[in-house]
Amino acid sequence: MDFIAKVEANFREGKTVVVHCRMGIGRSSLTIAALLMRLGFDAAGAFELISGSRGMVVPDTEDQRQWLTTLY
Repeated sequence: MDFIAKVEANFREGKTVVVHCRMGIGRSSLTIAALLMRLGFDAAGAFELISGSRGMVVPDTEDQRQWLTTLY
């Protein structure tokens, strides 16, 4: 099972899921966006939701955004 699938399984079981990286806008936003995409969001909607929650635009770079959209 891949990492995002494990996070999703924990989330669906009602477990608390916490994701953190150095600044909370790059790697962690990619992880949560990937989870949201598995739950039915598109990339733009996932990043918009995370950005609103964080109070800043995520992810950290355009390369990160493009990488996730090609992955899922």
